[in-house]
Parts: sequence; C-alpha cells; structure tokens
Amino acid sequence: MTPLCHAASAGHLYIVELLLDAGADGSLTPTFGMSALEHAASHGHAHVVDLLCCAGAPYDSCLLHASECGHWDIVRMLVLHCAESSLSKFWMDRLRVAEALGHLISLMTLVREMFQLL
Repeated sequence: MTPLCHAASAGHLYIVELLLDAGADGSLTPTFGMSALEHAASHGHAHVVDLLCCAGAPYDSCLLHASECGHWDIVRMLVLHCAESSLSKFWMDRLRVAEALGHLISLMTLVREMFQLL
C-alpha cells in the first residue's frame, strides 16, 4: 500500500494534502489493492474523499465501496462529483450496482440526486 493510501485510509487529511502537493499520484492503484480514494470511501473519510476527487482521482469504483459500507454522505458526494461527466452511463452503472447490492437508501439517494440534477 502506498503512503497516500495509508494516509487516506486513516483519514489524515493534511498528510494526504501534503503528499498530493509533493507529487503523489492520486490515481495510482497498487497491484491487487485499492486506490487512495477507495480506501477513504470505504472507511468513511468524507473530507479525504472530497480532497481526492477535487485533485482528479478517478472515482469509478468508489461508489461501490462507500455504499457497501453504508457511508451515505460519501455516496452523495461522489454522485455530485461524478454527475458532470458521462451522465447517462454514470447513472445506469450506479443504479445497477445499488440495486444489485440491495441498498435501498443508496438507491434512493442516487435516484433523488439524479432527478435534482436533470
């Protein structure tokens, strides 16, 4: 696991910021591991998730980690961050994931946000 992943997993916002400023790659996913953003999302560190999203980290699978762990504030944040790019593909993929996992609250959050943005 990279130093950025360790800091994100523990929720150390200032260390994550320092590492990004020093040139750490927020999009790097270690072999057989999760990205820093996935670690932050699965551990419920919303402030770190927001920082990494703003820094351009890819958030393709983070919604899955956040919804599996019941971090609805992060689900909402990721929906808002992701909604600007490839809207229809984004919504269909996320709705299928939430439905498959049986997370009613996550599904309701996604549907509500989708209709507010359209």
